Amino acid sequence: MAIFRLLAAAAAGGRGVLAVTHDLNLAALFATRIGLMRHGRLEALGEPAAVLTAGLLERAYGPEVLVDRHPKADRPAVLPRRGGTP
Repeated sequence: MAIFRLLAAAAAGGRGVLAVTHDLNLAALFATRIGLMRHGRLEALGEPAAVLTAGLLERAYGPEVLVDRHPKADRPAVLPRRGGTP
């Protein structure tokens, strides 16, 4: 979280920031744009709410994930289905 807060502060200060993460929830909380990769190719690019959708994530990860709303932020939250991990 501390690193993402530093990156967000740098972006707010006018710097360009590119971060690569497999943590979809951190990306949803901090990114203004997300690129979703599938098999080494860009599957989707856009705002977190447009990219972190059930349909796109199912194509990328299979049916093991659910998409809900973050309880404190107006952003998506990616959750594992029973027995699966995002």
